[in-house]
Amino acid sequence: MRTVYSKIVRLAVLGIFIFFAFLILKQFSVAYQNNSHLKSLEKSISELSQENETIKQETALSDDPDTIDREARTRLNLKKEGEHVVIILPSDNESFQDEFASTDAEPASVSVWKKIMSWLGVSD
Repeated sequence: MRTVYSKIVRLAVLGIFIFFAFLILKQFSVAYQNNSHLKSLEKSISELSQENETIKQETALSDDPDTIDREARTRLNLKKEGEHVVIILPSDNESFQDEFASTDAEPASVSVWKKIMSWLGVSD
């Protein structure tokens, strides 16, 4: 009877030990997940702070007349009075260049006018 009682006590102690080990491991797992989440939030805060500083600098520059002039030229394709704008096309757009390179093609307005005149029966 003593051996049965001693086996039950040993199993009970082992069960309690396993139960507490499980609780401790679960707490370590939760702590690890919280730590990972905290690190990702700190990284996000750092990135947003850097972006905020960049926006503050751009806002401070937006009051500068030279910056306003440069942005108007680049983003809105504006020019000052009396200036000439030169547009350089990229070389990989050959079909666009060929369209402007052909000098023997008549303008669209002339070809439309000729179609109207031929429709009316008037020839050149």
